[in-house]
Amino acid sequence: MSSSTSASEPGSGPGALLRSVAFFSALVLLPLAALLRWGPPVTPVDYLAAMTAKHTRLRALPSPKVLLLGGSNIGFGMDSEMLEEALCRPVVNMGIHAGLGFRFMVNEVKDALGPGDLVLVALEPSNVARPEKQGDVHYQVVDRVPHAIHYIPWFDRPRVVSGIAVLRAQSLWRIMRGRWTTDGGHPLYRADGFDERGDMLAHLALPRPEAFETDGLDDDAPAVGRAFLPMARELMGHAERNGARVVFTWPGQAFTGFDATRTVAIQAAFHDAGLPLIGEPHRFVFPDTAFHDTRYHLRTEGRALRTERTLAALCEWDPAGCCAMQ
Repeated sequence: MSSSTSASEPGSGPGALLRSVAFFSALVLLPLAALLRWGPPVTPVDYLAAMTAKHTRLRALPSPKVLLLGGSNIGFGMDSEMLEEALCRPVVNMGIHAGLGFRFMVNEVKDALGPGDLVLVALEPSNVARPEKQGDVHYQVVDRVPHAIHYIPWFDRPRVVSGIAVLRAQSLWRIMRGRWTTDGGHPLYRADGFDERGDMLAHLALPRPEAFETDGLDDDAPAVGRAFLPMARELMGHAERNGARVVFTWPGQAFTGFDATRTVAIQAAFHDAGLPLIGEPHRFVFPDTAFHDTRYHLRTEGRALRTERTLAALCEWDPAGCCAMQ
């Protein structure tokens, strides 16, 4: 008798449990949704917002054009105007942050290729070793550039969206406590530090820091990760189907960060896979004094020299594509 009475009591049973779950889920999800819609950015540093201008230029440029693909080594370390003069094609420098990962970079550009386009890829060793990234950089870029969520694999998008909501809540708390400390913008990492072609120039006028930031590459990381070669072939396949070409080259690196053993392994892997890799790696190693705050961010003289050496290797690989040689 008592068990029958208990089963019929109001608020008991599976329906009540589902209502309770729905209620408490709403208590959590509605504030997070409000933060996604109206909350402050996850960081006051707007550097990754520069991706919007890069994509606007990418979509606006007619083919044939030149795309520079890679992390900040190529964003900070190439002179796109010099490339335009030598290649007689407009250039868009897509380089912004190695932490986005090579998978993200391929997804960014693979549907924007047209006849006669050239994709020049220069990756930091971390992106050859581990081309699929999952970190705070994805939160920051989607926070500032919402359409960037499409360049992240679908299965990783819930993590990114929920992470943004949590980080925006933390930002709101910092604002309320008066700890939103860089309202005036970062002196270097700022969206307006890039020129119209996508080259970072803001660091050229700043004093050189005393020490480099860490490179983000573990000593035990493989030279070439298992996922890298399939991604590279995917990019080349998209390019070929659209009448474009892809070629890889070396990032500019500081002498103290150059790993000869890793470099030889990368060279061998590219050769065995039949991937075009141009330039001798030692020609892209420069004194530490040629760099700014990391071992990949070249300053004025190093940037010009790295661009000249890239052009020399590129024009040797494809003389017909270099109008300066004709």
